Amino acid sequence: MVITFSNMIVRALLQSFLILGMIATVNCYADNQVLQRPKHKIVMVGQNITITCAFTPLSDNSEVHVFWWKLGESVFMQPISDMRKHVFKRKGQSTFQLLDVRLREAGVYYCGIKEARARMNNGTGSTVVVHAAPHTPTILWKTPDENANVYLHLVCETVDFYPEDVTLQWYKGSSRIITGIKTTKRLNKAGLYQASSILHESQPVLRGTPYTCLVSHTTLQAPKISVHLLTGSDP
Repeated sequence: MVITFSNMIVRALLQSFLILGMIATVNCYADNQVLQRPKHKIVMVGQNITITCAFTPLSDNSEVHVFWWKLGESVFMQPISDMRKHVFKRKGQSTFQLLDVRLREAGVYYCGIKEARARMNNGTGSTVVVHAAPHTPTILWKTPDENANVYLHLVCETVDFYPEDVTLQWYKGSSRIITGIKTTKRLNKAGLYQASSILHESQPVLRGTPYTCLVSHTTLQAPKISVHLLTGSDP
């Protein structure tokens, strides 16, 4: 009975050491957190963006493989096939650089770290939002419809902006025009928006009167402006 009891104690101790070893191993891998910066970034079309991925290797001699991908895509990025994409790696850090950002490249980007004997650990993710500023508006004069009692027909246009929300306002001199305006927006093939605002003046207008079209958008610190001055060539 004494021998049997001793064997039970030894077996219990061995099981305890085995469990403790497994917990230590799991904790070792779990502590290898992968942090990404920035978490959220808004960039303009044509700008560059850099995302960093920081991690702690399991050991000084461990070989680390770094992978980058965009959420929703089924393959890892291959910087060699795209000269606008660059990946750099040094001890404890990897950097992904995307040059000349396009609208279609908005999304969530992840890095993944794979070391020998360990599962892949994913980064925390970086959300990239791509915007495009509207062009300076242009004002076009159109021949008024004689049958519609219209004395002036102007069209203000701006193109290639994103996101969709934009405001076009008209001013006659220093006074804002509220009535006789129709604004439309549409999406072009490049995924960018363009907008036009039609102004109809139902009252006679004076030569030399300035008409201003003002464009406001989330990408602009100040509105973009275009002015049309009525001359002798206008009706």
